Amino acid sequence: MRQVFPAQPGRSFSAPTAAPPESAPRGTPPARRRRCHGRNAYGVEAGRDAADTVKVAVCGAHLSGLPLNWQLTQRGARLLGAVQSAPKYKFYALAGGPVQRPGIVRVAEGGAAIDMEVWELLAEHFGSIVDGIPAPLGIGKVKLADGTWVSGFVCEAIGVEDGTEITQLGSWRGWLAQKG
Repeated sequence: MRQVFPAQPGRSFSAPTAAPPESAPRGTPPARRRRCHGRNAYGVEAGRDAADTVKVAVCGAHLSGLPLNWQLTQRGARLLGAVQSAPKYKFYALAGGPVQRPGIVRVAEGGAAIDMEVWELLAEHFGSIVDGIPAPLGIGKVKLADGTWVSGFVCEAIGVEDGTEITQLGSWRGWLAQKG
């Protein structure tokens, strides 16, 4: 059974910058690398190569316990932890539904840190997640508070025109609690 580590608010997730341990020379396809036992430097469990996984930052309906989280867990995604974005984002409750969703937009000025979770899933399942994302949302790179960049849900600027800015709340859960 896989062990899932609980999210720890206030703790920052950071992927190591060094190459993961491997016995094959660089350039060897991932399928020919020796798999690790236990956890490697990236925290990837035995039987998974870091090259076989994708880390995804979520900030809304895909968070633990919220309506779209099943789209991650059904694909075997594993929660790595709670993080915050760099203080470079505006945050909006988007119009539409029936599942309400937020959108983050990176800005040059006036942004804030937004509460997020980082999930890891097998790369073979990443495409099916991306394919199911409705416009104006998409996957882009999100800068975390510790300066690292990960793939994550982002919003096209035009998508927030009919939305409500909730940047001051700093989290989707905060907006849901305020909304009642």
